[in-house]
Order: sequence, then C-alpha cells, then structure tokens
Amino acid sequence: MSGTHQDRGVAAEYGLVCAWFAVSLIMIGCLAFFSASMRDESAIRSVNGFLEKGGEPRRLSERASNWGAEGRAALAGPRFSLDGSTGGALIFTITAGGVVANCVALIDEEGRVDAVLPMGSGSSEALRRLPAGLIQSYISRIEESERMVRSREKRK
Repeated sequence: MSGTHQDRGVAAEYGLVCAWFAVSLIMIGCLAFFSASMRDESAIRSVNGFLEKGGEPRRLSERASNWGAEGRAALAGPRFSLDGSTGGALIFTITAGGVVANCVALIDEEGRVDAVLPMGSGSSEALRRLPAGLIQSYISRIEESERMVRSREKRK
C-alpha cells in the first residue's frame, strides 16, 4: 500500500514540474509578443546608426510584415521599409564554419538586393573570410523570399 502512495507523490511532483514548465513557456511567449515593437525600434535605431556612419543615405522607417508569408519568405528575417522608397531592407545573419556575420540587405524597388552591408567591424572581417558563392546564395534566397512576399501582397 505504501508503494501506491509513493507513486502518487512522484506523479504529483511530475505534474508540478510540467505545470511550472508550461507556465514558464507561456510567460516567455507573452514577453516576446509584447516586446516586439520595442525590439523593432531598437533594431531600426541600431541599423540607422550604422548606415549613417557608413555614409549610406537610406534609412529604415518601420517594420514590414512577414505575416502570412510562406516557406522561406517567413524564415528570411525581419523586413523593414525604407524612408521615401518602395524598396526595403532585411536584417539577417550569415553563419558558416564558425563565422557569424550580422548584415543588412538593402532591397531595391524591383525586389533585387542592392547591397549587403555588414553591421560592425567584426561582421566586416567575417564577410571578407567567407566565400563569394556563399554570400551569393544568401542574396539569392533573400531575393526569392522578397518575390514571394511581394506576390502575396499583390494577391491581397
């Protein structure tokens, strides 16, 4: 009889741990959801500061939605619109062989990548060490995702 009482205690402890884990995940999700606009504003300020230091005249203005994007378009990264332009920008990270480079891709009005700019001196050095083919594959993926997002927007 004491074995069943002990089993109930273990099950109760297991249930408490699972409930604690579930509540933690819910709280993390709420925090991510409610802090999204603050994170976007921080990214815009950071990238605009970088663009200003680099002598680039274009500036990010607001987050463009990936809502409803399909496939790779949803995974490409945060998209932003540019001031005074129908083009946009995409913040992404290139990773290869332990090399990590944070970059911003400036996209022209036709949806082609106009420039890939490393965000910081560490990213500049990392981009110099990466093969050109790898960077070109990222550019191709970005352009494809931009085409997918734009075709979705036209259908609306």
